Amino acid sequence: MSFADSMETGSGPVSRQDYQLGWFGMAIVLFFGITMLVGYHLSQRTLTMHEVVFAQSAREMLQTGDWLLPRVGGVAYAEKPLFTSWSMMVAMSIFGSDSEWVVRLPSSLATLLTALMIAATAARWFGTRIGILAGLIQLTCYYTLQMATLAESDMLLICSVTATLTFFAWCKIESPVGKLEGRWSPWVFLALVGICFMIKGPVGVIFTGMSCACYMLLRREWSLLKFFFHPGGLLVFALMTLPYPLLAGWRYPPLMDDWLVHNWGRFRGQLSEMQSTEPLLFYFYTLPMVLLPWLPCAIPALMDRTLWKKPIIWWSLCWLIPGMLFLSASAWKWKHYLSPLLPGLTLILAVGLDHWLYNFSKSLQRFWRPMMAATAVLAVAGIVVIQRMQPLGSTPISIMIVVISVSCLLLFELSRRQQVRWSVPVLFALVWVSIVGAFSFIMPVHDHYRVQTEFAQRINIRQDVDKPLHLIGLGYDQIIYYLKKPLVRDDKFEDFIASVRAESSTTYVLIKKADLPKVKELGAVQELDSCRSPRLNVDVAQGLTLVRIDPVVQAQHSE
Repeated sequence: MSFADSMETGSGPVSRQDYQLGWFGMAIVLFFGITMLVGYHLSQRTLTMHEVVFAQSAREMLQTGDWLLPRVGGVAYAEKPLFTSWSMMVAMSIFGSDSEWVVRLPSSLATLLTALMIAATAARWFGTRIGILAGLIQLTCYYTLQMATLAESDMLLICSVTATLTFFAWCKIESPVGKLEGRWSPWVFLALVGICFMIKGPVGVIFTGMSCACYMLLRREWSLLKFFFHPGGLLVFALMTLPYPLLAGWRYPPLMDDWLVHNWGRFRGQLSEMQSTEPLLFYFYTLPMVLLPWLPCAIPALMDRTLWKKPIIWWSLCWLIPGMLFLSASAWKWKHYLSPLLPGLTLILAVGLDHWLYNFSKSLQRFWRPMMAATAVLAVAGIVVIQRMQPLGSTPISIMIVVISVSCLLLFELSRRQQVRWSVPVLFALVWVSIVGAFSFIMPVHDHYRVQTEFAQRINIRQDVDKPLHLIGLGYDQIIYYLKKPLVRDDKFEDFIASVRAESSTTYVLIKKADLPKVKELGAVQELDSCRSPRLNVDVAQGLTLVRIDPVVQAQHSE
């Protein structure tokens, strides 16, 4: 009988400690998560363009002392609030470095904190063991692994939404150990909502607000309105959210217009470069993929009728469904937008895994021989295919197939022997090896931005580039973060041409190959260096070229 079953039937002695994660549980979750993420950080995979936007703005905040208005290449970046750049700025200050692992550290810490909150919440309602399972599942879902390794705002948003909604559950949903009581709870709750706003703007407030409102309507607990609209809590929320847009808007008047375009305009599809062709049901068929590899665990949980009697399960569904419908109505769709809505489902997955290990796995014992044979055949077939196709990282992929198949065979043998106690460590050891292997040996060879980063390093050591480097029409290009030369960002060709014609000295320019003819109209242009397209799926014409414009030709052209 599983622990969840014993809780439901009341069999066996149960104490308050049975509903706490405890130091041992925390240590397991943290040790697993830290060792899992170290491999990615040690790989020194270069930053992507989206990561550079936040990392570069944090670095320029430190360089200029202006902590109010983020800039990338000296140009204001007002699409997102400050919390993400501030967190990276703090990490840079503590470690005295701007390397990749430092700017990604806030996302990794948010990953660990999210797992601990989900583990503690699961333990509070379902017991210690399910709490530990929930923490490990949270760390290893596809969407978590995707966001945990990126220096962006998404993992921080996942963490803040999780903190807000788990705190709400602890305060307002009855558990075997009761509720959190205190007059301070509305203040903390609305402060957490304020953090959601400071990470990604209105969308964080929308996600948390819709989830809490849905739960209130479903349970008809109208007294929650006092909790949501507590005067002191609202004051805290206002003090956290209003100063930045007011002060930054005073410094940079287009800020509110930018926010309107990148929130409401994104929702309506006004951003021409962000038009989406995904259908209305995109998030519904994307959901199973982002919950891998644990999606099958939802089946035994959802089949348990007693589980549906628990308000905490309806809370987890209220966390998901309203936001999912809201995102489906948006004109622009992307799978990672779904991520902040998913941690609540981890409780269901953890209960399902517990049922699987202690109940359903017994019924599979008679099939252990065919399953072991099928695993061996699939492993051999996979290795043959990999060796013939020779994709990037074929050798580590083949090694991982061997390790995974051996681990699966061991799991089947433990199931046959009914050694459930050892099945969990072997299962998560298998998951750990798979993730660390992918992070350490497979993903680095797919670092498509590496060639552009090496191009930046060649520019940095050039002695002849002794003047500020003009970046023409590149916007938030990834290379900005890796250039150590003084930079002048000109997003409009007209402004650059006017400034160059007024110059009487050599001008150094970094430009896309496709735009090179526009610069050549100024006169003789010497190409000093170039790099091919930074990514496999991008046209070669998008590669960058370093050029020098002769000052004599500039003067003649201006006459």
